[in-house]
Amino acid sequence: GDVYKRQKYFDYSLLFIIIFLLGFGLVMIYSTSSYSAQIKFNDSEYFFKKQLFAEVLGIAGMYVAYKIDYHFWVKHAMFFYILAMVMIVLVMTPLGYSAYGARRWISIGPISIQPAEYAKLALIFACTAVVEKMGKSARKFRAIFMHVVLGGILAGMIFLIWILSYHRTKKTARFLKSKAKCVLNS
Repeated sequence: GDVYKRQKYFDYSLLFIIIFLLGFGLVMIYSTSSYSAQIKFNDSEYFFKKQLFAEVLGIAGMYVAYKIDYHFWVKHAMFFYILAMVMIVLVMTPLGYSAYGARRWISIGPISIQPAEYAKLALIFACTAVVEKMGKSARKFRAIFMHVVLGGILAGMIFLIWILSYHRTKKTARFLKSKAKCVLNS
């Protein structure tokens, strides 16, 4: 008899949409930032090149993720989820840094990561693992509740970091303002 080889499904329309959005994003980055990049970095394509590099890395990561069987992601979902929690906490350590008045980033050498973005991916993996583990009972209230709890924990941690960052920034601003008044008054 004929033996059919199991093939992975590939969604070419989704790939086209992704490539279109990446190209559109590059055009928008260049058109909105070329002037300021020329003034600040003496290279009108500075932000364009930076975004292009990130997109190439993203496409390579997407290809690697496509080649890895989804069971791997499900098997390690809780590890990714806990790693997301650790990364969120690291924002408030010396590895975390502020940009535009908010402390939301982790900087490790030349690489900066926003843990909230990684947390979204980790949450998708964790929810997928819950659905796979529960099978047909994933439609019941207990499964929905588990998803709400998993999302709520990460969202609560991110919100707490936001609150702490906001108050730290306000305290620093008040402190600097009071010192400036002292200097000006003396």
